[in-house]
Amino acid sequence: MVVGQIFHASQTVLEEYLVKRGGGQDPLYLMGCEGLWGLLITLTILVLTSYTPCPFPLDKCVNGHIDDASLAMSQFAASAY
Repeated sequence: MVVGQIFHASQTVLEEYLVKRGGGQDPLYLMGCEGLWGLLITLTILVLTSYTPCPFPLDKCVNGHIDDASLAMSQFAASAY
């Protein structure tokens, strides 16, 4: 929880710095940069958790790893919604 708060505060401070320093940056450009940055972080964490062995009992793991992206995508594809 604390790490999330620190990350969010750092992101907010960086955004304010970029807006004030840029002096003319388009807000949509900055929003696009923020979205791209979030996507890159999320994909990096997803790849890392897909290949990291699970330290918990096997009944709490997904195929022996912390997460399994291919299983999640197949479940999304099989979903009726």
